[in-house]
Amino acid sequence: MRGGGYKTLNFRVIGEHLNTSKANIHHHFGNKEGLANEVINDYSSKMLGEFKRLAAECDSDLSQFIKEAEDLFWSACLNTGHCVMCLCDQVTRFSEVPNGTKRVAQEFYENLFKIVRGVVKKALKKGDLRPGLKAEQVTHQILMLMNGLPSVVQMKASVFEAEKTLRGTIQSWVKTLKV
Repeated sequence: MRGGGYKTLNFRVIGEHLNTSKANIHHHFGNKEGLANEVINDYSSKMLGEFKRLAAECDSDLSQFIKEAEDLFWSACLNTGHCVMCLCDQVTRFSEVPNGTKRVAQEFYENLFKIVRGVVKKALKKGDLRPGLKAEQVTHQILMLMNGLPSVVQMKASVFEAEKTLRGTIQSWVKTLKV
């Protein structure tokens, strides 16, 4: 899906890449929507697990949570040599994607929102952030920055160049929210 979107998702090509038959993939997933939903659910499960772990480890320390989240992003990018980004964002933009698949992607965002909002609320309650900030608004801002970072990374000559100039960007922004 990264290469050409939902429309170009092709069981034959996937089968060749995985050294299995088109029929085998069809048997397990039924159709493109079933395959796309499973890919998104698998990614969502892994990423939400990571973010829940980070939230538990960092508790109310929003700066630490963001640092760990950025480290997770950069580690994945540097290990693969390319920018990793959530397909959920892309999936929801394409008209050819079935509404059921869009909904699966939106559920990932909603669950991620809840996790991040929990950390933000704890930081606000603890008094680590400026008075008057609203948890919902700060959470949306954080997720906009997190979702925008991969787009900016892709504008750089390489992931390695991007990491040198962009690592810590969201952490710097979070510092502006501090008391």
